[in-house]
Parts: sequence; structure tokens; C-alpha cells
Amino acid sequence: MFYRIVLQSHAQQEAALEEVKRQFSSVTGLPAAVTEQLFATAPTVIKRQVTQADAERISQTLRAIGANVTVEPVFHVPVPVGLDPVTVPGVPMAAAIELPPPPEAEQAARPPPRRRATRLVKAVAAAVILAGAIVVAYQYEETLREARNRPPQVPVARKPANTADAPPEAPAFKPAHIFGPWRCTDQNTGASTYWVYGEDGALSYYGDDAHHGDKPIARPGLPIAWALDGNRLTWRYEAAPSRTVVLDTLVLMQLDYRDAQGDEIRCRRP
Repeated sequence: MFYRIVLQSHAQQEAALEEVKRQFSSVTGLPAAVTEQLFATAPTVIKRQVTQADAERISQTLRAIGANVTVEPVFHVPVPVGLDPVTVPGVPMAAAIELPPPPEAEQAARPPPRRRATRLVKAVAAAVILAGAIVVAYQYEETLREARNRPPQVPVARKPANTADAPPEAPAFKPAHIFGPWRCTDQNTGASTYWVYGEDGALSYYGDDAHHGDKPIARPGLPIAWALDGNRLTWRYEAAPSRTVVLDTLVLMQLDYRDAQGDEIRCRRP
């Protein structure tokens, strides 16, 4: 059968708790902060799955310094290798335990020096094992406490790419789309005029709905040439300054534009 060692929060009778904590840190090699934590959260299991002989030896060592520990049997199958399933590197070596000298009557029955040295070595080894077990138990409790307090992580569903949310691309205004005849209607007056945009940059006027013919009409005040720069369409005159309008749409069958005077024109192929 295997046993476990449980540390209680109070010291033995007539033992000062602060002095017990100090000697506990000295024997186990643990920092004072860890010792305070162990006594504050007691009762705490500081050693698991040890044989009866090791349990009695460790408990006697701790009781000698005034700590109140109990040895309890463990009724489950221990791990097959060693006494502890975890080995923590970097655990400080425990100091040798020196108990007060026994009475003279007991000194006469003291075993030979070799047996005392063997017991001392075993006590030191038990203290080292105890320090490792305490560190493992302390870290296990801290990890378990953090796992309980940590909020569950909710997976965030990645939003699929939606082309409808993407900003629309700026339309490409190509000069090749403006070549040829157009019937342009003023959205303010409803009047329509007919124009032909030449590939060489010439602009010809073919009249309106009332006077529409097959030959271009030349008269003062009409534009004679055109130029396209991005979304800006410029008309040139013989005896007047050029005029520039802003294109809203320019595709093969549709030409829409507006100017600073508020004119809005929509053109379609006749």
C-alpha cells in the first residue's frame, strides 16, 4: 500500500507558526513565498504515492520542526515507475536536518555512527523528494486555478469575402467608346441633338429633332473638336473658349455627362 502526506495549516502544540514556517523553508529549500502559500491553503497534499517507510521518515522530519502533518493511505494503484510521475528540474537541495540531541538515556542506546549516517542520508533524500513534490503540487494547483478562471475561448468565424462590400472600381473611360454618332437629350428641356465624334478628334453637328439631316451643319458657336482626359470631355470652338464637362457614364452604347451650369445630358446611339 502507498501513502500520502498532508500538511495542516496549524503548527503542533507549543510551536510558533512563524518559526515552523522558517524551518520548513530551510529544510525543504523552498522560497518563503511558496511556504506561505502552502500554509495558507492547507490542508495541502505535499507528497503522493510513497511507501510507508518513506512516509513515516518524511513526516517525522517535518514533525521534528513543529509542522503538523498527517499520513493517509492511498487506495488506488500507483504509477509503475518511481514514486512520483513528475520530476521538476532546478529544485533546490534541502539542508541537512539537525534535531536537538536526545536525553542521555537515549544517547546510550544510539545506533552506531554508520547507521546514523545512513539514516541522515535517507532523511536528506526524503527532504529533497519532499521539496520536489511540494513544487509539483504548488505548480499543479496554480495551473488548475488559472484553467478554472480562464474564460472559454470562442472560435471566431471568419467572414467570407463579399464582393458586394468591396468599393466599386472607378469606371474606365475609353476614347474608342465615344467614336460614332450620338443622339443627346437635355434632361432639363427634353430637347435632343445629333452629333458624330470622329476618330481624328473632329466633332460634327447634325441638327436637332426638328432639323435633322445627313450632312453636318456648320455655324458659329458650335464645337468643332473634342478631347477626352479621364472622365473629362472637352469641346473646342473656333472663336470661343473651350468647354469641359464631367462624364458620369461612357460605354459603347451610353454617354452621360454634366457641367457646372447644371446641364445634364444623356446620349444614346441613334
